[in-house]
Amino acid sequence: MVDSTNSLDWIEKAKQDYIAAEIVLNNEGPVNVAAFLLQQAIEKVLKAYLLHKTGNIVKGHSIGNLLGLCIKHDRLFEEYQDDCMTIDDYYIETRYPPDIPNEINKEEVLRASTIAEELLAIARDKTGSI
Repeated sequence: MVDSTNSLDWIEKAKQDYIAAEIVLNNEGPVNVAAFLLQQAIEKVLKAYLLHKTGNIVKGHSIGNLLGLCIKHDRLFEEYQDDCMTIDDYYIETRYPPDIPNEINKEEVLRASTIAEELLAIARDKTGSI
């Protein structure tokens, strides 16, 4: 499979992850699943923005690293650094049973949902997407 080189496709996939996370949260589903979906939504949003700016698909899953690349193009992204560093941990921690449990509480995940929603709006605005 080859990844799409259309930033709007990436935004659409990010939106789907965001909606799925909201469904999980609104139905008292597993918080760790919602956390992972939100990490994925943010990852795809940042990749969409970078694809739009550079024409290249950036490899990797660290939203901290992706955000750093976005900041080079627009300092607006700087305000999301602290939150994204926390959300970055959801990529691994939510997918496998840990030796030492790291509890993710619902309030943190609700904050991640807000960040994902804001970044989706920014990406839509910056890429000219609806």
